[in-house]
Order: sequence, then structure tokens, then C-alpha cells
Amino acid sequence: MVKPMRRVPIYVSTLMLISWIPIVPAQTEKSPAAVQVDNHSPAFAGRRGIGVIRTFLFPKHNPTDPLRYDVDPYAPRWSAAMPKTRLKEIKLAGFDFLRIAIEPGPLFEAEGDLFDERISEIKEAIDSSLGAGLAVIVDMHFSESHPLWSFKQVTAGFGTVAFMRYMQTLKALGKLVSSYDPEQVALELFNEPPPPCDWHERPDWPTQLQVIFTAARQAAPRHTLFVAGSCWASTDGLLRLDGSRFDYSTIFVFHDYSPRVFTYQGFWSSNKYLEYLPPLPYPPDTSEQQNTLERVQTRIRNASNIPITEREHERQEASKYLTDYFQNWKGIASVESSFSTVQRWSGKYGIGSDRIILGEFGVIRDVWGKKGATPADRARWLSDMRTTAEKFGFRWAVWSLTNTMGLVTGDVDGPLDPVMMTALGLRPN
Repeated sequence: MVKPMRRVPIYVSTLMLISWIPIVPAQTEKSPAAVQVDNHSPAFAGRRGIGVIRTFLFPKHNPTDPLRYDVDPYAPRWSAAMPKTRLKEIKLAGFDFLRIAIEPGPLFEAEGDLFDERISEIKEAIDSSLGAGLAVIVDMHFSESHPLWSFKQVTAGFGTVAFMRYMQTLKALGKLVSSYDPEQVALELFNEPPPPCDWHERPDWPTQLQVIFTAARQAAPRHTLFVAGSCWASTDGLLRLDGSRFDYSTIFVFHDYSPRVFTYQGFWSSNKYLEYLPPLPYPPDTSEQQNTLERVQTRIRNASNIPITEREHERQEASKYLTDYFQNWKGIASVESSFSTVQRWSGKYGIGSDRIILGEFGVIRDVWGKKGATPADRARWLSDMRTTAEKFGFRWAVWSLTNTMGLVTGDVDGPLDPVMMTALGLRPN
């Protein structure tokens, strides 16, 4: 059967006329044995940050057209979501930058005055943050599911409409960023490039990233650019990048939510067994392993929202990951082992620790009537991640101010949680 053609916005046909971005030849690869550590520090000054998702990460969609966004997609407006009192509280706690997560789809579909208006909303967020004494990373944080503008469409190939629109938007954001002090504003090119680590059905991520980086550097020649590897910005993805192909005004990003069975416990929108985990101890206590396994198995057997045909699979998954957690996770020693891998990679290319950032880390909490990690265990995990990052000299940005891993006391808002602030080495207000 021939499928009907999908309706697309009018501007799509004109995008094919966009001038192409030349692929600049890569720098000559250096011999790792001869490399000296680069003592140049990127201009961006921020070292302790927090992800901010309100306003720009979950844009409203048009209720009658799944291909388009609402006429006013970025809502509530920044001034309402992040008032001066909130920004002051973040600054007083000891954070020195915000990582503002921006779903760029509404920018991709806009043209002319509407595009400029949406860029101006981002400028407003930058200006108010700087006014509160907080530096800013403008983070291009792609949707997983939009039929035209998800990360799958954007990375499908250089000649696609989505990729070319991404290049246009990246240049515009680069131009915006370049109008600010390089110490205070930076640009993150692509949050969490998707798995697998090694792409086969499309141009591989390192190749795409070189084109993306070249375009961003042309738009923002003096500013720090943040780049990440594939596999959700994992350590494995980072290892696939050739660090010698980027200038010293580049900061390399990795995210760490390990062990996932702990950090995502209670999560109801992922692997189903996670929702049926009891609060897990951190660090793990092997004396609790058997009792925990039995409780989880019973819960899954009786789970009304898991089809009977899937329960055995979920029980096996739970058993596998819980056993690995109790037997193999060694708390801060495991964190240090993982971060050492990043350190060895950076040393191979002479990249100083100041050019590495733990760009996301966090734990599901009790929220919206669902159970996550206990506050004490969550705080211990955050402390291990934060102190290890600082021990290695890495910058860090915790995820996130609000939502499932939020650092506030309420479900969607409220004061900063003093227990979590202490775990992050900050000042409880």
C-alpha cells in the first residue's frame, strides 16, 4: 500500500536552497605519546551549574496539528518561571551558571519575525540570568519524538531538511551567544547524541560533529563550545571522539547516571521493573540483596500495569540489574574508576581537566505521588559524583532544578532542598 505523503510546513521546499556549509579538513592527528597537557583554559568561567528545564524544554504543541508547535510554545515565559527571587536563591546557594535546556523545534519551524521573536525570548533568559550573577550555557536539547525535528531526523544525514534547519538555527544561536562576554555565555551544540555508540545507518557522529562544530565556530569564534559523544553523551561515546580535532575553546561533555538501577528507581516511563523497586540503599549493602530481590519479584508478579506475557521478562531484567548493583557497585570507588576512563581519554589528547564537564547527573526523587530514592541515599550519591568530579578537576552541572530529579522541595517548584545543597557542597538557604 502506498502511504499518504506527510504534510510539512511550507518553508521546507525553500530550505533546499540553503547554501551548504563546507566541511573543513580535520586537524592533523597528533601522536598521543608526544602530546603535552594543554594549559589553555576555555573562556567560559562557570564550574558549578544546574540544568533548567522550565520555559524552553517542553514547548507546547498545536492541539490540532502534531507537526507544529503552539503559537506561543515557550511557556510559561522565563520571567514567570525563573523570577529574580529564584535566580537570587540559586546564586546565593553557590551555583555559578545555569545550563538552559532549549528544545529547538519551535525555532526550526519559525521564519522571519517569528523566528526573531523566539530568539529574543532566549535572549531575555540570558540577560536576566547574567543580571543575577549567573553565567549561562545555551543547551540545544532535542526532542526524542517530534515527527520532523527529533534527534533522529536531525542526524539522519547532511542533506536532510532537519539537518539544514539545525545548521541555520545553530548559526543564529551562535551569533546570539557571540554578542556576550565569552566568560559568561557559552553554547552546547547537541545534548545527548543518541545511541548506538557506533552509527551505521547514517553518517557517524564524529563526522557529523565536525561539520556542526565548524558552523558553530564560524558563528561564535571567541566563545566556548560544548561537545559530547554519542550514546546519550556517555563515557563510551566520548571515547569515540578524537579530541585533537577541536580547539582549546572546547569543553567536552559526559553524562553519568550510573548505576541506572539506582538513579532511575521508581521511574514510570522507562523499563517497567524500575517502578517496582523498593528504595535501594546507597552504597549497596549485600546483606539486603536477597530480601530486595524477593520483594521486587513479588511486586512484578502482581503488577496490574504489566501484561502477564511481559512479567517474566521484567522479573529477569530486575534480577539481572539488581544482582549487578549489589555485587559490583562499590560506591565512590566505582565512580572514580569511571571518571578515570575520561581522564585517560583526555590525557591521550593533552586536554586539561578544565575542559571536561560532568554535564548531567541526578537521581529520581519522590515526586507526583511516586517513590524514588530516599533523600539520604540520594544525597550520598550526589555527593559521591560531585566530590569525584571536583577531585578530578572537572566542572559539573547537576540535573535539574525541577521535575523528576529536581533539587527543589516541591513537585514542580519550591525552595532549594537544603539536604541536596549540602550534598553538592553548596550553601543551604
